[in-house]
Amino acid sequence: MELISLESDFPTFKALTFHKGFNILLAEQHEESGQDKTRNAVGKSTAIDLVSYLLGGNTPPKALRKEDALINAWYGLHYHHKGQKGVIRRCPAKKTKDILFSEDTVNLTSLNRHLQQMLFGLKDGPAYGPTYRACLSYFIRSYFDDYRYAQEDQRKKQGYQINLAFLFGFDWDLIRQHILNEKKKVGMKKLKSLLKSLSLRGYSGDKSALESRAIVLEAEIQDVENDLDNFKVIPEYRELENEAADISAKMRRLSSENSKDRDLLHYVENAMVSEEPPGVDRVNAVYEEAGLLLPGNIRMQLEQVKEFHQRISENRQHHLQRELDAIRNRIAERSDKQSHLQARYSELMRKLSEGGAFDEFRALQERLTEKQSELKDIQQQLENLVELKEQDKLYRKRKQELEDLIEQSVAEQKELKKEVILTFEKISNQLYESAGSLNIRAGEKGLDYEITIKGSGSGGVDKMQVFCFDLTLAIITAKAGRNPGFLIHDSRLFDESDERQVASALALAKEASEANGFQYIVAFNSDRLPQDVLQEYTNQLVSPVLDDTETGGLFGYQF
Repeated sequence: MELISLESDFPTFKALTFHKGFNILLAEQHEESGQDKTRNAVGKSTAIDLVSYLLGGNTPPKALRKEDALINAWYGLHYHHKGQKGVIRRCPAKKTKDILFSEDTVNLTSLNRHLQQMLFGLKDGPAYGPTYRACLSYFIRSYFDDYRYAQEDQRKKQGYQINLAFLFGFDWDLIRQHILNEKKKVGMKKLKSLLKSLSLRGYSGDKSALESRAIVLEAEIQDVENDLDNFKVIPEYRELENEAADISAKMRRLSSENSKDRDLLHYVENAMVSEEPPGVDRVNAVYEEAGLLLPGNIRMQLEQVKEFHQRISENRQHHLQRELDAIRNRIAERSDKQSHLQARYSELMRKLSEGGAFDEFRALQERLTEKQSELKDIQQQLENLVELKEQDKLYRKRKQELEDLIEQSVAEQKELKKEVILTFEKISNQLYESAGSLNIRAGEKGLDYEITIKGSGSGGVDKMQVFCFDLTLAIITAKAGRNPGFLIHDSRLFDESDERQVASALALAKEASEANGFQYIVAFNSDRLPQDVLQEYTNQLVSPVLDDTETGGLFGYQF
């Protein structure tokens, strides 16, 4: 595609006309302007953004969003393609609808589908294949972030490798497969998160420990299931249980009382045995041993005393006997009660042993559920461990296979690799005393492009890396028929380069674009170009030249 002109129906918009080959979009300092005036707001960068927008961009340039009149205006890009003229017209207010593409009205998706075929020969392909807008981004660079190392701003976007492989002519499908294989890490990461969550719940991540715990749980579950199968719910279980408890308490109380009465019985029995009448005969024996005779009246009195005590002893024996009988009766009555209570207690325990209460049954069910849930978690963790191990094995195997295939593919395309490297070396050699190098190698991330130029790390050198890379890409793609027909750079690319490098870069771009049949369009401020350079490229200036006067900008007024 050759860009012819950029236009708008906005009344004061300055339509820009492009040349074949080399173009400089110049922002000139007007003689009446003070030195403190800037020319960065005249619209040259906005013009580049407009070209990108008209070629299928989703968002209109920031400058257009400042005023409703600019949003509601129509903008058009005229072009030549394979001998045919065409135009793309868009109104930002219409967003992604009502886009005029030659004689058709299309939406943004349809426009990009047409343009990807026109500019790169791309068709709708598989997921993670090369995409139109990503490829186009290497040929229209406007924002500051674009002026880092060619793929640094997309290093986290694996798609850049696919797009560059496609543009250079390497086997991009191998890169795509490599990226798809890397996507498996997402699934593996989820599995690892699951394993981590289970580990936080107290489970070891060790496979053998999990298997041992699973075996124990299965046995415990079987026991609980058996208990549930044999469990008989007794509706009045709690009432029977309470009655049994009451009977048990009564029997303990009766047993305690019998124990006390047995002690008392033993005491009374001992008291009856030890009970003896007074010893009168012993008194007589003592007197006789002394050779004395006990007086008769004394003997009579002693006999009376003996009879008295005999009566007392007999009365006491009768009393103790009655007490013994009472104690024995109480013990017998209690024992009889205990027998009846024991019979009832045995009956109750038999009934209770045959089943249980509903809440016990429910507790067993809950216990079973808990153990089943725990077993399920462990089984899931075991499955995850096996799956993670298998996925990791397959991932590593496929990763190595693809790395080998990519390396083999690049080796088979050694002539292409050689051409890319030498083209880059030739360009950088004309900008630096020590030529830079472009290394293309198969790596862990697919196909890497590493640029080395002495002094890398300084702003100017890093941006010149981008220039060398872009120009290399433009030349290679032009030869292969995958160039959109242009390469567009904003002036920011040269902000930190000296005048000699700027002049050399422009000469290289002019030579490359004319030799390889593509347009090179670069935006510049007039004070960044030496007068001899301006004079040399007078015929290559985009018409009209913009300036920093009130009406000299792209939109014809300042805002």
